Amino acid sequence: MPGDVHVYVLGLAPGPAYCRVRRQFLAPGVGMEQRLYRIVEDFARFFASAWNNRPAVEQPPGLLEEYYEFLDQVSQRLPLSERLLAKVDEVRQGLPLLFRPGYPVVVQHDDLLENNIHVDEATGRVTGIVDWADAIIAPFGVSIAGLETVLGVQTLTSWHLHASHYSIRQRFWETFYGEIGDISEEDRRSIEVARLFGLFWTHGFDEKVRAIAALEALCPL
Repeated sequence: MPGDVHVYVLGLAPGPAYCRVRRQFLAPGVGMEQRLYRIVEDFARFFASAWNNRPAVEQPPGLLEEYYEFLDQVSQRLPLSERLLAKVDEVRQGLPLLFRPGYPVVVQHDDLLENNIHVDEATGRVTGIVDWADAIIAPFGVSIAGLETVLGVQTLTSWHLHASHYSIRQRFWETFYGEIGDISEEDRRSIEVARLFGLFWTHGFDEKVRAIAALEALCPL
């Protein structure tokens, strides 16, 4: 006799993928801008949930060395400006903060692209984050780089950000820190280092022109 068969049923994430509505969400207008504020608020709560509900996961062995090696490869591969080289050095010096005792290591989405984020077209609320097949275990904050996906559009030679991206970005951080509560300055610095590393991790091995365009636009923010 065959053994038991386990069947798992998953519901579809409601609403369209963000890639299908991004053009209208980034269009000028108060109504569309309010949708972007709602998206980043939900994004902030999504990330905060990982900080507040830390699973008992072990840090992958050799990860710090892998991160150092990755930054070396990016520096050698790309014709980085002095500003970006300074950012690489800043991240390199800050990496040990992400591996100190007490800093959370969590499961993270490693592909937060516009096709993996589903939204309510009428309100801008995030209805689902899909495609977790390539999820990673990493220091908290690396995947926060995915926030840029909802704030602009990348082309081969540029990254076109929404005109109000500074205030929308500020709303993200206000919501995020409101959700996780008071934390130390060292933790805040660690989160920023992780975010910057995530930008290099996401774009460092794109085609060279595309990679430089993204990093020049996003790293200073």
